[in-house]
Formats: sequence, C-alpha cells, structure tokens
Amino acid sequence: PYYVLYSQDPDKFLLAGRRRKKNKQSTYLISIDEKELKRKSESYIGKCKSNFVGTEFTMWDSGSNPGKKEAGDVRVELGVVQYDRNVLGTNGPRKMQVMLPPTAATGVRDKLQPTKVEDTMSCVLAKGSENNYVKLVNKTPRWNESLGAFCLNFQV
Repeated sequence: PYYVLYSQDPDKFLLAGRRRKKNKQSTYLISIDEKELKRKSESYIGKCKSNFVGTEFTMWDSGSNPGKKEAGDVRVELGVVQYDRNVLGTNGPRKMQVMLPPTAATGVRDKLQPTKVEDTMSCVLAKGSENNYVKLVNKTPRWNESLGAFCLNFQV
C-alpha cells in the first residue's frame, strides 16, 4: 500500500508513505518526496511501525536502531497511537489515543531516544505511567437510529 497526504487549502503535497515489504509487522516508510520512498534516500524522514496485532503504532524519526551496528544518531521516538479493542467486534467504532512526548513552555519537545525496549513509550504506558506525555483521545461516536450508523458531532 501507498499513501499520500495533501493539505486541503491549497492542494499541496505534504507526505507520502509506503508499507515495507517482507516485514512481519506493518511498517510504513514516511517520505517528503512523493516518488522517492526508500529508506536510504535523502527524503526519508521516519517510519511508523505497528505491534503484532495492529492495535498500536509507534512513530520514529530517521535515526538508527540502537540495537543494530549502524553509524549515525539513535532514532527519536515521536509518539504512539493506540487502539482499544471494540466490544462490538470490528464493525463498531474503536477508541483511539495518541501519546506524544511532553513539550516545554518554550515549545521544545522532549527528545526520547530509548536504547532499550523497556524505555519506549509503549512499555512506559503499559506500566501505567504517563510520564507527563501529551494525551489526545478521540470523541466517542454515538449510534444514530435514523441513519443506522455511528456519528460524531464536531461542533463545540
């Protein structure tokens, strides 16, 4: 699969993503070039990798994996997207939360560069500690009988 993100006004290219082949988990390369989607290219800016079940995605910058003997800076963890399983199965809406590193009052984001799995945001969250992370949660849709569908009211 190949994905492209454009801004709505004006219609301008922002990012492109492509699923990496031959990976056990879903891993997507993110690029600032619509045509150049290779890990070794200058336009490669990071990746988004899922857990085995596809309920959690971790976003990384283009740095090196600390477990591999590659030259360069250790990658920075940019955030985690988590989906809760739906009690209605796959047909109903799922709860989603996004966790981002804290940002100082000056606007500078904490630089998370875990070198061990237990230091990643996913593991810290699994232990019940939110470490001052920025937490974004989606609104819960409500069932609309007349439409026969789940709906969200985006008005304030």
